[in-house]
Amino acid sequence: MTQIILESMCLVSATDNGRITDIITTNKNTELISSISNQLLFSSITIAPESSIELSIQKNNTIIIPIVGNLLISNIEILIGNAYTIPNSSNQLSIFNNQIELAFALIIQTNKNTSTPIHYLFDIINKKNEWEEIMPNIEIAKLDGRKELFDETSNGIYIIFCINGAMECNGCLLHQNDTLLIKNETLELEALSNETIVLKIKL
Repeated sequence: MTQIILESMCLVSATDNGRITDIITTNKNTELISSISNQLLFSSITIAPESSIELSIQKNNTIIIPIVGNLLISNIEILIGNAYTIPNSSNQLSIFNNQIELAFALIIQTNKNTSTPIHYLFDIINKKNEWEEIMPNIEIAKLDGRKELFDETSNGIYIIFCINGAMECNGCLLHQNDTLLIKNETLELEALSNETIVLKIKL
C-alpha cells in the first residue's frame, strides 16, 4: 500500500490495490471519488519470463498497456507501443509472457461497454518528454530526469497515474502506483528520476 497524500489545491490519493482510495471528507468530494472508483480500476502487473497470471476482472472491459516486454492474451500478441481494449466475458483474464525476460504492464479496467477488441498505437520509445495519445482522453509520457511538462488546457477533471519512477505534479510528490486527481488546474509536472512514465486520463 502506498502513502496517502492530501493537498489543499488538489485531491490526491494513493491507490490501494489499484483502487483510488476515498480520503476526502466533504460530501461533494466523497461522491466524486466514489464515482471515479466505480468507473476505473488501476493495476500494474509484472510477469516472470515464460509465465502467466490470472487477472481478476471487475469491470466491463480491460485496457492492456505493455510498458516492458510483450504480452499474449487469447492468442493476440500485444507489443510495446500498442494498447488493447478487451471486452470482458468472464471474471478472469489470462495474460502470458512468452519471452525470456520480465514483462511489465499497466491494466485499466473500466465500465465503458466495448463489444469487440480495439487496437491503439502509441510511441514512448522514440518520443520522450511530451504527451503521446494512447486513445481518446488517455495520454502517456516518458520523461528524463528533471524534465518538465505543462498543460494549460487542463480544465475539468484529470487523473494522473505514476507508472514508473518519481515525479512532482502540482506540488504533490508521486511515486510508482500513486494517483493524483486534479480539478480545474493547470497541470505542472516534473520528473524526479530517469525513465519516469506517467499516464493522464481526462474524465
